[in-house]
Amino acid sequence: MGTLKTLIFLQAYQDSSCCDTRSSPQRNDFKWTREYSNASISNALSETFQVPPQTTQLLFSGTRTLTQDGTTEYSIAPVMFNTSLYQLTNVGGMASGFRTLRSIGTDATTQVTTSINGPILTYTFTGGTLPDLSSVQAGDNVLIGNLFNQLNQGTTGIWQIISTTSTSISLVNPNGYVQGPITLGSGFATQLRIFSSTGVQIGDTLNISSGFSPVSQNSYEITQVTDYYVQFSYTGSLPSEGPIMTEVAIYSMAKTTLYLETNQSLELLINGAMSGPSVIPTVSNGIAYPGLFLINSLVYSLSVVNNSINVANVTLLSTE
Repeated sequence: MGTLKTLIFLQAYQDSSCCDTRSSPQRNDFKWTREYSNASISNALSETFQVPPQTTQLLFSGTRTLTQDGTTEYSIAPVMFNTSLYQLTNVGGMASGFRTLRSIGTDATTQVTTSINGPILTYTFTGGTLPDLSSVQAGDNVLIGNLFNQLNQGTTGIWQIISTTSTSISLVNPNGYVQGPITLGSGFATQLRIFSSTGVQIGDTLNISSGFSPVSQNSYEITQVTDYYVQFSYTGSLPSEGPIMTEVAIYSMAKTTLYLETNQSLELLINGAMSGPSVIPTVSNGIAYPGLFLINSLVYSLSVVNNSINVANVTLLSTE
């Protein structure tokens, strides 16, 4: 951890050519000082960029890429038997893409049998419509549904696959339970649901900024993730809501303080916004001064648009 100290001093008064009695530093239009001391920060960075004219350039992003769009629908509900966990679920429209779903082609007739070899629990597809496991790879995750014994589900229902064959997947579960054959039935899509380990991760931050009621619009730490839902912790009370057509943001990193200087006029795109504040250099008595921008907030992505005809020299100071 590090420490950030911020000192701001602003003073305005009339120039000496004016007869106004405020034409001295002692008689001001305003004189403002603000000092922030001993703010705990991490990853303090000083960076410079050269942004070509008529271009948009990404300066940083901690955003997780999702496949959601304007049709995506979400709901929020508390996690059963847990008073501090909630679940955001993709319930309609374009898939959210929190993780990449492996389409294996099972259906309601697919049958599965479990077997144990020491600490290894294997799920073998033994009847009905057999899957195509060619897209599944070691390291993927599998969500075990409620048709299977609680010992096979574990505390979260999510396990990491360690190996595959054309008809089976195996994982480490020393408490595994022999079952089967189990017919997956109408809920086949969530009984053995396989998805990638890449994408949104536990510890990432979920940001809800629209669609849901104002009490739900906040940032939350993600505690569990599949391809179609994330769970997050919150010690307060949230209403059950949905389906609601909206988009959310998830990020792995966010800046808490940003200070930017530029020698050309720039438009800032903050957190993916289509438009944002402009930063404009000033000229006084023939001397050019850089445009300045300071923000204390959670910023998980920043791009700049240089609409000028010259290269913009940009300095960015940031902390997390």
